[in-house]
Amino acid sequence: IIYGLGNLIVQVLKGIFDEPRPRETIGDHVIYVHGYSHNDGESLCSGHAMSACLPAYFSLFFIKPFWVFIPFLLLAWLCGCKRIKVKAHWFLDVFLSNLIAFNCCLLVAYIYFKLLV
Repeated sequence: IIYGLGNLIVQVLKGIFDEPRPRETIGDHVIYVHGYSHNDGESLCSGHAMSACLPAYFSLFFIKPFWVFIPFLLLAWLCGCKRIKVKAHWFLDVFLSNLIAFNCCLLVAYIYFKLLV
């Protein structure tokens, strides 16, 4: 449910804003990874960064002890940094993806804890 909601929001924002990717505006001086292809399309928001952040924020709300989410969050932020490094997204794209992931998990946690439990 969380992934579906997050991906729906990301795709709607991509359709609304239609922002170009960084390599389309500042050039294609990118460190390429063998076998990795850049898909042309909208930049805002990053679906990869959002998908990486969802498990981290999910563990924040649903897994105890509290500190367990920290390694997940660090890995998710590394994914976001990688998306910026290969010029697939701007910093704002990755930041908004983090906010979307957090808010999706917050909404599901609210529904679960207030309405179902």
